[in-house]
Amino acid sequence: MAGTEFSETIKVSTTATENQEEREVIKHAMRSSMNSAALLVSIGVFALVGLPGPVAESSGASCPTPTLSPFDPRAMWAEGTQANNDGATRDFYNRAAGLTWDNYMGDWRDSAGVAQGSSAYATSTLIDDDTPGFQSWDVTSLVDEWRAGAPNQGFYLRQVSGSGPFDFYSREHPVPGERPSLNVVTDAGTFVLPPITDTGLRNSSFGSPGDAPTFRIKSNSNSILSRFDLSAIPEGASVTNATFRLFSFAEFGSSSMDVGVFRVFNDPGGVAPVVQGLAQGFQGDAGIGAHPDVYVYTDFESADWGSNYKGNTNGSTLQRVTSSPGFEPIGNSALRVTIPAGEHYGMNVQYDFSEQIGAEPTEVFFRYYARFDDNWNPGEGGKLPGMAGRYGAAGWGGRKSDGTNGWSARGMFRTTIPAGNPLEDRVPIGNYVYHADMEGQYGNEFVWQDGLLGFLEKDRWYSVEQRLVLNTPGLNDGILETWIDGRLAYRETDWNWRTVDDLKIEEVWLNVYHGGLGTPDTDIQMYIDNLVIASSYIGPMTGAPCGPETHTGDFDNDNDVDGADFLKWQQGFGGIYNATHLTDWLDQYGSGVGGISAGNVVPEPNSYLLMMLGCLLVMQRTRSAEVDRTIAPPFPSPTGMTGMLKNNYAE
Repeated sequence: MAGTEFSETIKVSTTATENQEEREVIKHAMRSSMNSAALLVSIGVFALVGLPGPVAESSGASCPTPTLSPFDPRAMWAEGTQANNDGATRDFYNRAAGLTWDNYMGDWRDSAGVAQGSSAYATSTLIDDDTPGFQSWDVTSLVDEWRAGAPNQGFYLRQVSGSGPFDFYSREHPVPGERPSLNVVTDAGTFVLPPITDTGLRNSSFGSPGDAPTFRIKSNSNSILSRFDLSAIPEGASVTNATFRLFSFAEFGSSSMDVGVFRVFNDPGGVAPVVQGLAQGFQGDAGIGAHPDVYVYTDFESADWGSNYKGNTNGSTLQRVTSSPGFEPIGNSALRVTIPAGEHYGMNVQYDFSEQIGAEPTEVFFRYYARFDDNWNPGEGGKLPGMAGRYGAAGWGGRKSDGTNGWSARGMFRTTIPAGNPLEDRVPIGNYVYHADMEGQYGNEFVWQDGLLGFLEKDRWYSVEQRLVLNTPGLNDGILETWIDGRLAYRETDWNWRTVDDLKIEEVWLNVYHGGLGTPDTDIQMYIDNLVIASSYIGPMTGAPCGPETHTGDFDNDNDVDGADFLKWQQGFGGIYNATHLTDWLDQYGSGVGGISAGNVVPEPNSYLLMMLGCLLVMQRTRSAEVDRTIAPPFPSPTGMTGMLKNNYAE
């Protein structure tokens, strides 16, 4: 049965591709030939073929992910604050997010483009004469590079020779006239720009100076980062000179020091392409539980969903919920998990392989949809669902793994990233692991950093999939992989889970736990839906929802774009809707939670033709300039074990 459904899906996808070509003909005519014979030809084609049907999303989900680059503000280093200790440090370019430099004391490029190179863009000799005043660097060539397209991640100032230290005022200094500046002289005028963020790096401290009013340059132990917004300079203006200025107020050492300017360059890595899995053959996951590779499928539509699981599935912290203001389940209902104020546990449920299938595998794929509520503001980090082989002996709660007694690889969340950070209000997630090579008593944690896919928006559904392969005893060849919305977020192939054959994958552990000694001040909640455990890659569901206003063509706000939205547009044309909205509807027709289904109100092709004729005649008289409308993308993925840290969680 599952094989038949998959075959039929392939046929539908082929037809959808043909319909996409028809759609493009119609859109092109509507956009560029409103008052020509070509329009009538297009309408004739439209009448013959009817409205093109839904197009299979190439991503397998309706949640687009942008290509992340060093230009993206989310990829920038963070200034942070001293109070929160959340900005750039000697180890991190964003400490709150756990995002690490590739190199200790920061990453830069020199004037030749060499990573950690020594050819400064500009060098200034600082003289220790105990005279406060401005020090200047001619950074014209670097500003030209930024304006030509190089990623503007700011200046990196470091000592290249001599001694020191020299102390300077930062942008937080209370005297405006002594703060840093970038003075840019152009043929369109002179622009005096303040830094939008700056900070110092210190090898003597793991802390973030963030908003300190001063910073220092000293040998290889103290450096300065400073970033400027160049958008005030007219695009066509020619720069004749750009000077970076810092006010030096204290000097030590009674000698000189040469300080060079380099450009900061921290690259989070690109976003991986979407990888489809067995879910592609099941629109909206309907019927996926019948696939021979699927152990269990749980969509929380039934009150007895817990029949396949151990643990308290009817606890007060677990509730099946339907629609509510600001929230929509993927189907008719989803599981809401609450960690109450002053408590730790929200969920502690297990899918036990021995009980359910009579054997314990050595490789498992586990996918679930996760959505963090707007109230998700934990005081500390904690645990999310994952996999384990604890056997009641080790792999949790400070019970150290030694390769013979147990292991675990749960998911993990960190505290929500504070305001002012490039990743503000996102929830960092990753893995929390007890493994045979662990050194401390508690597990190792790491955020999925590549492409920054492990930083989730609130009030938005994400497909979270994990694959775990046990290692061969005696070899470090275990695998742990994660995908967010079908994009590879993390991959490591040298894990050591066990040293004996007896340890297998005992369970999928549905654990939501507020770690540490602290507890949340108020109730915090997350949602889980469309959970699949399988022996092969699952991938994101087709027709997956994102968050509010994912589709600008969804005029009736039912999470899909269909004929009912066209009727809404027609009723509101000339008021709340215009011709550009119709273009949105055409671009997005067939997308959304369920695409086009029998329950949708879809006029017959001839009815569409009559409506379109009338609408196009109106549009011909009221045509306005077309503008690009981009659907706000979710912020997504990470590879490697960069940033692995130990923690002191009690569980």
